[in-house]
Amino acid sequence: MSKCGWRSHWDKDYCCRVVAEAGSKFCIFHEPGEKDIERFKQAFYSQIREEGPADERNPQYDFRGYVFPTGLTVQGEEAELILPREISGALIMAESTIGGRADFWRAKVEGSAVFADAKIEGSAVFADATIEGSADFVDATIAGNADFMGVTIKSDTAFRAATIGGVAVFIGARIEGNAGFRYAKIEGGADFRDAKIERNAGFRDAKIQGNVDFTVATIEGNADFQYATIKGNASFGGTTIKGNADFREATIKGDASFGGATIEGDADFTVATIEGNAGFRYATIGGVANFLDATVKRNADFMGATIMWDAGFAGATIEGVADFRDAKIEGDTVFLATVIRRGADYRDAEIGGGR
Repeated sequence: MSKCGWRSHWDKDYCCRVVAEAGSKFCIFHEPGEKDIERFKQAFYSQIREEGPADERNPQYDFRGYVFPTGLTVQGEEAELILPREISGALIMAESTIGGRADFWRAKVEGSAVFADAKIEGSAVFADATIEGSADFVDATIAGNADFMGVTIKSDTAFRAATIGGVAVFIGARIEGNAGFRYAKIEGGADFRDAKIERNAGFRDAKIQGNVDFTVATIEGNADFQYATIKGNASFGGTTIKGNADFREATIKGDASFGGATIEGDADFTVATIEGNAGFRYATIGGVANFLDATVKRNADFMGATIMWDAGFAGATIEGVADFRDAKIEGDTVFLATVIRRGADYRDAEIGGGR
């Protein structure tokens, strides 16, 4: 009997150990067509229990490329296919198709969770879960929400070029590495309220159809939203960014709110477009604030803000009012060719080296 002929695009050395189905070149796991769910379940649980000869079954939690006829859930929940809540080692779901939601609520994965290029036909739920390694969702497609509320991820989180059909929820999440969403497409919003990211948050070139909310979140590295498109509001009220905040050439269709935020590095909004208000009331920027050639379609509020180096507004257009009352800018401030349609208020401001 011949082995399954499925091959991985991600790992050229991968070979499935399971015997192919009669009349097919694929095993019951990799067969893309209709399959007997009961037989699939029996084979699935045998793999998890590590039953049978090792050369005729795949590693315990290696499900790469599998075509699941139903959703998955952890032990204790009702579903067609149930996984243990504690998974020893890595969970490999790369290139798999899950015919429902993937529910790992409160699960513990002792290695990495690898869903690269996976297709989940429902939501992906990792709320209150612990992943001891990285979470890899590069090029993954999630038809519903990505619910990672309260998750702890001990390494990087990668959603590069992923598609999320609903909302990405990372409220209270703890990510002990980078959070990478470059080129991601999120049909709902991205909610990172009270999240902590111990390295960089990367959303360069991402497209988010709803709001982005990092209220009172902490980013230990840089926040990179260069070239990103946010169709709703961008809320960073009370957020701490220990590196730079890079929004160069970003488009924000709603308000950009950084009230009370602390940015320890530079804040760069060069050539950015904000179609609502730009709010930096009582924010602190430890480096340079650049709004060169930026466009703010409504008001720009810098009341009580502190900028510890230079502030550049050359070529910027503010369609509403610019409020700098009680602001303090310790370096040079450049307003060359700046357009402020409805006037500016500088009462009690301390602005150095104005040009």
